[in-house]
Amino acid sequence: MQVSIAYRQQQWLKYKPSISELMQIGEDNYLLIRRLISDLKQLPLGKIALNQHQIPLELTILEQTKYTTLFILTHRINKTSQVPNAKLRAFHDAHQLELLHLDSQVYKVNDQYHAPALFDKIQASRFINRWLHYCEQITQESINK
Repeated sequence: MQVSIAYRQQQWLKYKPSISELMQIGEDNYLLIRRLISDLKQLPLGKIALNQHQIPLELTILEQTKYTTLFILTHRINKTSQVPNAKLRAFHDAHQLELLHLDSQVYKVNDQYHAPALFDKIQASRFINRWLHYCEQITQESINK
């Protein structure tokens, strides 16, 4: 489902996104991903299946440096569906998780930080936040059983 330009313009008139808002979401997302994958800093390059606690997640570490981890996080719903599929960079020193790419027809993400791209990046980062909260909730429920 594509969001119409007129709708996006209406939303933009009501709401003023800011870099600080994006940074706050990035900080929240970093904390969530570290709760799900505590050893993210030490993981080797390559694919890792994270089927713990009934969440079919697949993690692909693309790059590991002293201060950052570049990875793709995929939720495998079934053999053919892998949505969401997000390319993320964790900044371990700043405790930030930046969304670089999201396979989505609804959320468009690019590397610009001005309107309307900033609005889109914030919306997509909020989606990642809800997704990570969902994964955390499922994990907690399966632990408590």
